Amino acid sequence: MRRMRAGGGAVGDGAVMIKARGDGVVLLGFSRQNVERMLADMAIRFNGAEIGLPGLTFVIVADETEQAIETKLREAGVVTHETQVDDRWEKGARRA
Repeated sequence: MRRMRAGGGAVGDGAVMIKARGDGVVLLGFSRQNVERMLADMAIRFNGAEIGLPGLTFVIVADETEQAIETKLREAGVVTHETQVDDRWEKGARRA
């Protein structure tokens, strides 16, 4: 595992997070500062090639609820009617 600069992230130039890959596992380490930035609507984005997964772009977001995250992504046009969304969180929320 090694510290790497987050590439192209909306968290700002020089933002650091831990990224590692090996044995079928992708590990992402978030500091309190990373989490606070994500909660302030600043997504973390990086190219998968940085961890040996070329052709993929990772975008990591956070909010108070899964519904709030989906709403923001839809409003930003990231999630559209054509996007396949894992809605297991929504099914669990309906039972609660």
